[in-house]
Amino acid sequence: MEGVLIVDYDIHGVVRVRLVKPGKEDSDAFSMRSGASATEPAGEPDIIVRFVDELPNAGMAYLGQNWVGFTKDGFYLLCRHTGKPKACIPFETIGERCEIVSTRGDGIPLLFDIIRLTFLRKGFVPLHASAFVYDGFGVMVLAWAKAGKTGTLLSFMNHGAQFVGDEWVVLSADGEKILAMPKPVEISEWQFKYLSQIPRLSLHRRILFKGIHLLGAIGRRLTSTSLRTSLWLISLMRALPAIERQLKIKVAPHVLFTKSRCLSTATLHKVFMVVRHSETEIHVQDGDLNETVERAVATNEFEMLHLLEYYKAFRFAFPGAKNLFLEELPSVQKGLLESALEGKDIYQISQPYPVPLERLFSKLAPHCRPGAQVEMSFQTSERERS
Repeated sequence: MEGVLIVDYDIHGVVRVRLVKPGKEDSDAFSMRSGASATEPAGEPDIIVRFVDELPNAGMAYLGQNWVGFTKDGFYLLCRHTGKPKACIPFETIGERCEIVSTRGDGIPLLFDIIRLTFLRKGFVPLHASAFVYDGFGVMVLAWAKAGKTGTLLSFMNHGAQFVGDEWVVLSADGEKILAMPKPVEISEWQFKYLSQIPRLSLHRRILFKGIHLLGAIGRRLTSTSLRTSLWLISLMRALPAIERQLKIKVAPHVLFTKSRCLSTATLHKVFMVVRHSETEIHVQDGDLNETVERAVATNEFEMLHLLEYYKAFRFAFPGAKNLFLEELPSVQKGLLESALEGKDIYQISQPYPVPLERLFSKLAPHCRPGAQVEMSFQTSERERS
């Protein structure tokens, strides 16, 4: 790939991205993240990324500390460490034909958010969801962040399910097809014991995990001593939940499922909307279409907040400029989803956290077949939850 001046990528035949003068690490990283193979330049791309060694900063005004800058001609995202311009992004054309200028070797900020928005503009709905095929049925799992998408996926993985996506997938406008948006699967430490296969942790990762556990144990023990009112201990205990959430690893889908069980597309049959609750039971109920759509749209908006923060800064920098597509995102998504999910089998899943993956599978698997009926709640024992 070294020395290639222009490389095109066709993502599911819907969104075409062109990289102009990328470094090898840029094109390799894009191929890995997008799951698309490089093709010869053909047709007009939806998104162009032009790579340069350095972006100018003469005459630039700034918002925030090492966050964004703007000139009369462009809006720039800055490097958090150096404050140098990292990418110039035309927010007014996101969703339409969009041309980004980015420095080589630094990654392309917001690119995959922009790709998802381009899918949306073309009538395909990106969704914060996991998806798999089990026993011939395509299942999409919608949930708020850290609420059960990956756990549901992993519970079916142990029983031969095929992988479609984790974190983000794209739904066709007619609701028939789920399109994969490849990304490593994030597995929390408590889930390890339930998996039929898991890569061995590196020495560095094992040391890190043991250190976090030790830190937590020390902190909890000291809270019962006279030191419990000390400022440093209070700060530690407040920070501990966030620290313990780092007890996870990222694994490529083909490592968990094997390449033959990783699909790029699947037909959608079932939709699970998952929420966490404080009870010890797993509840499965018939889901409501309108409620499911509203929740999915709210989740998508939350996951897009990073890009929308930059858009607000863009509006500040250029008061007369506006992207009507970004302004109308909720209504656009809602309209497409209502149509796409109409007539689908939708279930609302309420589950404790953590929940034994085998028990979760036993409860949900009966609903992954034709004519599935909602069953009574399943009680998980304290022993299984521990």
